[in-house]
Amino acid sequence: MSLLVGAAPADTPGGEVIAEGTFDLSDSDAAPPPSATLFAWPANEVLADLEVGEQVHLEPVGAAEVAGDGSFTVTVDDAETLESYASGYGEVNLYLSADNGASEFASSFAVSVADVAQGSGDDASVVDLGTVSEVGHLVEEPAAAGEVELGGYVEKSCSTAKRTNLGNFWVPIGGLFSTNPGSSVDFQYSTGQSSTLGVAASTKGPTTGFSVSGTSSISSTSTVDYPTMSGKGSKLARTQVRYGKYAVTCQTVRQQPKPVSVTTYTVRPDLWVGGTSFAAVSTPSASYCTSYLKGSTFTKDKSKQVQWNGAVTVYGVGLSAQTGWSSKGKLVVKFPNAGGKVCGSGGYATESTAYQIVVK
Repeated sequence: MSLLVGAAPADTPGGEVIAEGTFDLSDSDAAPPPSATLFAWPANEVLADLEVGEQVHLEPVGAAEVAGDGSFTVTVDDAETLESYASGYGEVNLYLSADNGASEFASSFAVSVADVAQGSGDDASVVDLGTVSEVGHLVEEPAAAGEVELGGYVEKSCSTAKRTNLGNFWVPIGGLFSTNPGSSVDFQYSTGQSSTLGVAASTKGPTTGFSVSGTSSISSTSTVDYPTMSGKGSKLARTQVRYGKYAVTCQTVRQQPKPVSVTTYTVRPDLWVGGTSFAAVSTPSASYCTSYLKGSTFTKDKSKQVQWNGAVTVYGVGLSAQTGWSSKGKLVVKFPNAGGKVCGSGGYATESTAYQIVVK
């Protein structure tokens, strides 16, 4: 196997902190990875057009310092480092890869260029990756003479090839909940609204051994106004997203003269398809309520909604979905016939901790 071009330098960059977490060492060799390399996926527009069998290089854009307990902090030089890999809506999908010589660790996550540009002093812009688990064991592959040429010490080089289009899946993007017979609830999903969707990974094979391995961000490319729900009801607004299976092959070359290579199969969203449907669900509990008069309108257009776990199931793994409220993804509540209440499940509807909103 030849060394893939553009291998990441081992030096951990200074600059902006964009993520933090801890490698789970309980099921692996006791030693933590000495460092981790951060790669950028191609922009969503590029990934959507990738043909089955086509391969692209994953560009190194940052690195992580790893402490003895496995905790780490991921940094990039600055926001400009990520701009080349951003979608037209400013989102960048990233892949963190690390190994301790015996086990491979990986996690996917997304950031926006605008958030990184705010600087690492803004805690809200730092992604909490939580616990990053082992995805598999490494396989040694002896390097043939002349195959590996190094200009210096390097950590990893990765590429990905699209293996399969897995089809379109209905993904929840908003909840419409009301126990008030005189109210109306409308969900509006506009061009550029992003959704954070779960990613699965496996090193055991293309169809087995998958587990949750972070998230990916994808944005709508059209505007959809869902049918208004009048009166009582409890449903999830859904749209379709295509998922694909990719083989990510990373080569670690610090173990010269025998590089260590591992292929991780990853399932991830790669195209917003559109469409509308509703799925009936139970009304969530919401006790943080505020009263509104007849004729009032309440619009929720800021902060995150609840994360729906098991929104999509692929290879036996339930993947999550989360879409924020914003100017591009609004929930509009009206009281045309009588007054009522707007209630949040984790806080008042006006707060960032509302998560789910129920009209009463």
